Amino acid sequence: MIAFLRKEGSKQQFFPFYAPEDFCGNDGLLPGLAWEDIILAWQGAELIGTAAAWDQRSYRRWLVAGYAPWLGALRPILNVVAKCRGFPRLPAPGVQADYFVLSLVCIRESDTRVFRALLDEIIVRRRDRFNFLLAGLHERDPLLPELQARRHISFPSRLLAVAWDDTAESVRRLRPELVPHLEVGSL
Repeated sequence: MIAFLRKEGSKQQFFPFYAPEDFCGNDGLLPGLAWEDIILAWQGAELIGTAAAWDQRSYRRWLVAGYAPWLGALRPILNVVAKCRGFPRLPAPGVQADYFVLSLVCIRESDTRVFRALLDEIIVRRRDRFNFLLAGLHERDPLLPELQARRHISFPSRLLAVAWDDTAESVRRLRPELVPHLEVGSL
């Protein structure tokens, strides 16, 4: 799997360089990610895709502090409608949001069919435990339309490369023709 991530990941800008010690521990680049959270796609004996459902709630918490008065008053009604329509419900103030992060997205040749299958499997496995999936793909990522085809709330952002004088050369060596990889769980 690591050889696959290194080979396919090198085709994207900013793809992390994973080592064995980054997996399934509390240190490294993927703290708390368990082997059972990782989904692999195979074509025969060849690995063609990876994705993971990374539960970070043990060390990264999103708590709802409160709502605007009008939204707080409407929250119970909105939650009934959301449940009927298959949308996530708004948590009560002071409650931690139930979420996981889509991680380790690496698909050979950016095959949207493989990504769709991995995403479907992750959602099926996690739908009873989580209300929210956090995911991030760059606007030029060929997989983005597959993610946008699902119920979602977009949060457009800017990706900036920053360097100090002693690291400025690394920014100059960036390859703008490569699609940037966003590992949302590591931001």
